[in-house]
Amino acid sequence: MGSKLLRGTFILTLGTLISKVLGILYVIPFYAIIGGDKPALLYNFGYVPYQLFFECSNSRNSTCHC
Repeated sequence: MGSKLLRGTFILTLGTLISKVLGILYVIPFYAIIGGDKPALLYNFGYVPYQLFFECSNSRNSTCHC
């Protein structure tokens, strides 16, 4: 059982690291496409509330009071 746990932990850690690297690689062309830092602020104004509501709606607690 111990080796299965370590193998699963390694797979999840590797997946997290790959996800973080892909996210970093995505940011550079994203800023070039939208034209710099100022348009990114508008994107963040809409994205932060969306992310909050998305996390609340997908939580296991159906009575989430965000």
